[in-house]
Amino acid sequence: MALEGMHRELLCHLQAKRAAHLLIGAWEDAWREALADPAEAVPCPECFLKGRTSKLHALSSYGNLGQARCPDCHTVFMFVNN
Repeated sequence: MALEGMHRELLCHLQAKRAAHLLIGAWEDAWREALADPAEAVPCPECFLKGRTSKLHALSSYGNLGQARCPDCHTVFMFVNN
C-alpha cells in the first residue's frame, strides 16, 4: 500500500467528518503504531470515529490507484499510490 497517499486520504476522511482534534491525534498515534509494528494494520478512520478499532485490508491496485477496505464497516478508501 502506498502509505503517503493512503495517510492523506484517511486523514482527509476524518477531517471531512469534522472529527475532534483529540480524536485525530489519537488516530495519528494508532497510524504510527501500525507503521512501527509489521503485525499491525492501518486503523479504519470510520470505525475510529465510532469508538471502534478495526484494521484496513489492502485490495487490488489499479495503476496508481490503491484501495483498502474495512472488514467491519465495509468502507472502501481509494488513494493515489505515490
